[in-house]
Amino acid sequence: MSLILPMVTNAAGSLAADATITFVATAINNSASSSVMDFSSVSLGAAATGRYILAGLSLGSASGLSGNISMDDIGGVTPTLLSQYEDGDNIHAFFILFLETGTSGDFDFDFSLSNDANRAFLSVWNVFDLTDASAVTDTAEMASGTTGSASGSIDVEAGGIVAANGGTAKNNRNSLAWTGVDEDSDVSVNGRRYGSASREFASAATSHSITITDSPSSDRLGAHAIALR
Repeated sequence: MSLILPMVTNAAGSLAADATITFVATAINNSASSSVMDFSSVSLGAAATGRYILAGLSLGSASGLSGNISMDDIGGVTPTLLSQYEDGDNIHAFFILFLETGTSGDFDFDFSLSNDANRAFLSVWNVFDLTDASAVTDTAEMASGTTGSASGSIDVEAGGIVAANGGTAKNNRNSLAWTGVDEDSDVSVNGRRYGSASREFASAATSHSITITDSPSSDRLGAHAIALR
């Protein structure tokens, strides 16, 4: 007996194309604040029909962080908060907005935090052909504790995408590495390392493993990943 699986369709009822994700830019801010963090004139990628802007933000503090984050409008469009995760040293959040015009914009974030964030890392991707941009299909939360790597698992639908953002609270790290997703960036932020990664999935993946490590190996790594379709 054969098993017939339902076809994924878009809002119009047509057969949905696989979603695509393309890394566009990264930006950093070393200011200290418990209420606001701004990134000016960040690339949005090429203007295009059907373009979604996906933003991944990681805020860090030596004293640890907790609180809530919101993102201001870009081009008159209000972003949607997709997911937020606190790993003890950092807060990670993903926002998305549908914006077909413009090639650069200001990414301004407001928050109420337990301590001042003294490092901020922003990643920007272009995403196309999502069937539901407001619904995260799964998340992976990664925190290393006392080990030198942080891992999590995530379920991804066929034709879906994964984006990940994170870093280390330890000083004097040289680089980051990812498994399970493809590295998009690896930068120094106020003496720490932060990075991002993403991947497209033509086929569904269940409990897909994602790991972030730093070099030299240390503890206090944290990252957050989301899946969209």
